[in-house]
Amino acid sequence: IELLQDRPLQMNASSLLSKMARMDLPLKFQFLIPTLIEGMTYSRRTVYQLQQQQATQDPHQHQLYQNQITIHRTVLYNAMNCLESILSELSTQRLLVDKKFRNSLALQYLGSVVESGLNPSIRDLDTVFHDNEASVGMIEAVKYATVSSRVVSHMMINSFSKLSAELSLLTDQILEFIHCFLSRWLSLSSNGGKFQGEAMEELLQVHCDLIVTVQKTYPGEFIRYMTPFLTLFHRSLMCPVDSELVANHIIDASHVSANTNVSLSDPQIISFLTFMTNVVGATDSESETATKEVS
Repeated sequence: IELLQDRPLQMNASSLLSKMARMDLPLKFQFLIPTLIEGMTYSRRTVYQLQQQQATQDPHQHQLYQNQITIHRTVLYNAMNCLESILSELSTQRLLVDKKFRNSLALQYLGSVVESGLNPSIRDLDTVFHDNEASVGMIEAVKYATVSSRVVSHMMINSFSKLSAELSLLTDQILEFIHCFLSRWLSLSSNGGKFQGEAMEELLQVHCDLIVTVQKTYPGEFIRYMTPFLTLFHRSLMCPVDSELVANHIIDASHVSANTNVSLSDPQIISFLTFMTNVVGATDSESETATKEVS
């Protein structure tokens, strides 16, 4: 327990482990990733159980449960951080054996990563936001959501063809989840306050980059998901222009959508324009409809 409570030591151990794995995967360290996934799943389940027990116990026991929750969240974050570092290195390998290994990882473990990492991390982010918790809690929630999103991004970008063919339902759920997240937080991030800043911008950019990269790399497989993101990105790009027109009394404010306060960063604008350029430049015959929508 003392080891788990030493957060700097946990971070250093996680970093050291990932560096070792970078050198030895996939042949010599083949049990590391399954172990990390198992640890993440166990810690996430334990956090949920402790939260349920905390809600029904005497208030005097609240701090005891909170300490245990913090410990398991630390383990969860470190395991996810280590996994992200490993997948980042694996993504740079170009041999066929490396590609097959990445595909097998995505097919086996993406569901667990989404269930134990991405989905609950975004829900925690919403909870912290609505509960008006301290900015430190918000920053930690954003950081964990970011590292979870990066893990999902590595798996999706490296193995989207395999995933869309063999785990199409899971792929649908992930992209729908990302679309809902971007729709909500692109708007919220423009209103100022505790959820603005570099940490939140980085999280939003991870999701934007994931969609743009998958659409560019797998245009045929992505065509069925294109319209919702095309609509979202186009609306996000056009809304700031609408706001300026309203401010200058060029158009009536009553005709402007509810999202006109969105203030995009330069990387987000680049991502959205790149996505639309990829749609227009696609040579697949199925992209003709999307190209007309852009026009």
